[in-house]
Amino acid sequence: MSAVTALFVLKPDVLFGTYVWIDEDPDLPACRIHTYLPTMRKPIQVVDRLAFDCLPLTDIGYLDLMAWPHPALRLVPADPGVSPVSGTPGRTVTRCYTGPAGLRVNELLTPRQGLVVCRTVHHGDQEVRRWEVVEQGSAEEDWLPRRLSVARLQSGHRTDFIRTSPALPISHEAFDAEPQSLRDTVEQRLHTWQE
Repeated sequence: MSAVTALFVLKPDVLFGTYVWIDEDPDLPACRIHTYLPTMRKPIQVVDRLAFDCLPLTDIGYLDLMAWPHPALRLVPADPGVSPVSGTPGRTVTRCYTGPAGLRVNELLTPRQGLVVCRTVHHGDQEVRRWEVVEQGSAEEDWLPRRLSVARLQSGHRTDFIRTSPALPISHEAFDAEPQSLRDTVEQRLHTWQE
């Protein structure tokens, strides 16, 4: 089993063509992250130490897009006094990971669906980023979140993301193509939905 996650920027026009492409294979374990901005000559591979940071021009972390925990993260017993967030609706389970250079990642997930609903990233004792599902999608949408909130606690910066379309299926074969081809398929699918 493997996963491909792709994020495309369609607007504003000046950023059209920007993408992040994540290939994961938990059996190896391997994770390859490539990103491209229109100002680049060619896509670059994101090295491991940068994989724990944010995508260009946003507060969303590469970890937040990945299907599985990054291979450099090691599962550790949860500290009973540490929870990524209080007041999360429904029953959740806490998972904790440690990583290189004092990195710690705490996650809350729903055991029934296995979905992460909150993630905090710490460097040493400092919480540097919090990602949280504010509004969950329905079962018919594979629980794809409707609203996300991301905050950087050091700067006080917070960004809210709202999904404005339903979850639209894309054929599995489309993910075997180049990023530009998949982006075209996504654009066509969105255009068809809007009509």
